[in-house]
Amino acid sequence: AGSSRAVALSGRVRDDFTRWLGLDPSGVAIVSNGVADSFRPPSAAERGEARRALARRIGARGDSAIVLFCAHAFRLKGLETLLRAAAGVPGTHVAVAGCGDPRPWLPLAAELGLHGRLSFLGRVSDVLPLYWGATILVHPSRYDPCSLVVLEALASGLPVVGSPADGASERIGAGGEVLSAPDDVNGLEDALERLADPVRRRELVEAASAF
Repeated sequence: AGSSRAVALSGRVRDDFTRWLGLDPSGVAIVSNGVADSFRPPSAAERGEARRALARRIGARGDSAIVLFCAHAFRLKGLETLLRAAAGVPGTHVAVAGCGDPRPWLPLAAELGLHGRLSFLGRVSDVLPLYWGATILVHPSRYDPCSLVVLEALASGLPVVGSPADGASERIGAGGEVLSAPDDVNGLEDALERLADPVRRRELVEAASAF
């Protein structure tokens, strides 16, 4: 009973966990989820090539910030929050990867004036080129124990704007930002606008690459 126990859990719930089970917090270690070694930051040449390839694929302008959303459960993972925020930032193009049905989202996209700035890619078997080519990953999930795409993006040198309802948000650190709430449209819009600053964008990429 006195031995150290390695338990995979969020630091935010460790106190409750140990109290419920009557454990000594000093004997409980946090074991973070990991990702495959294939997820790594690109070289400058790889990033440039991936950026050009993704821009061609989605029809984005060369100076657009490509905002990646990667999930299957579009509603749960916060696609509506992203679309509403992106609508207020003209220099963004949203690329949605995942096997969710895009049809229910098209009326909202039209209402928000996102024509030509929103692309649905469907199921993607190899997401690494998307991480390398995008400007940022946005994952405003309404609930997520620990989102794998957040960890993969950071490991691939891609900055992330995440949700406080996602356990993976604890790993974002200087490699991005965490919204005040999953549906914080104004906060996300502000975060996307800050990407217009090339210095801020470079800082985020460097921090994410050190994940």
